[in-house]
Amino acid sequence: MGWTQEPSSRAEVVKAHAAKRSFPGGVTREAIKQARHGVEDWFLFRVTNTDGVRSRYIEVMVWDGTWHKEMSEECGPYYYGCPPEWFLEVACPSSLADKWRTAVVSRQANASAMAAAAHMLEWKQRIDSGKAPL
Repeated sequence: MGWTQEPSSRAEVVKAHAAKRSFPGGVTREAIKQARHGVEDWFLFRVTNTDGVRSRYIEVMVWDGTWHKEMSEECGPYYYGCPPEWFLEVACPSSLADKWRTAVVSRQANASAMAAAAHMLEWKQRIDSGKAPL
């Protein structure tokens, strides 16, 4: 889980990472969904083995300037911007991934609740100051 320095742009690296790839033994991998959350690029990959059996997994690519690292959800990454609806499409691979998924859902729910509260407070202040549209 080390960091890799990349001379290419983030967009070029993400595009190459998401592209369909073939591996030894006839295994292929392709990104079927992508999402960006700040320094996090999320991928939902589909892997097809030589027998045509398909599986899916979630991976994050984290950026720090020209450096990046990649981690699957099985590592229990300390990043929580993954779209939680993807969890319905991918079997949970481990207990660590299950704990991580729970943390993703919890943190995103808390962030949504805080954003809603801030929005309500802003409208209350507008109403109190007479600046709210009627």
